[in-house]
Amino acid sequence: MMIERQSQEKWPAESIADKKHIEELFDEWEKEDRRSPQSVQFDLLFATGWRNGLNACQVARDLKHHEYLWDGFVFDRCDAGSAITLRDIVNDDWNADTLLILPKDHGRAKERGFVFPIYDDNELDLLGELAAGWNPSLLQWVVEEEVRDMLGTTERLKLLRVWWD
Repeated sequence: MMIERQSQEKWPAESIADKKHIEELFDEWEKEDRRSPQSVQFDLLFATGWRNGLNACQVARDLKHHEYLWDGFVFDRCDAGSAITLRDIVNDDWNADTLLILPKDHGRAKERGFVFPIYDDNELDLLGELAAGWNPSLLQWVVEEEVRDMLGTTERLKLLRVWWD
């Protein structure tokens, strides 16, 4: 089912000013540069603040200052079937506990397409040390088969799981 915008004629006369304001907001939103999914993940970290020993603002700052160590991350709850973040979003709370980080893959180049992943062992160690400083309850490199299942790929990617209880 597709929802269509109503034309001005279908709005009650007393709502014309409200309708015009809403249309202006939509026009502004359509003109703005779209936020990248990664920048939204940073926002979610900052919105989390302190929780269960997690200083999410510090984690976000560290990730930003060490972007050369990773290709991407997501911050959510990774329990099977969990919708706790959805439950708590009504209270303006992002109730996440797991950070999944894809380390920098030097074999991946957008212009070259798929190539075998190439990781720098020193960078992997640095990323692990950085994450250890965030006082997680669990810090682990996910086993290859689980990574493939989680990411829906046959590539041999690495994934760091950081979890706070």
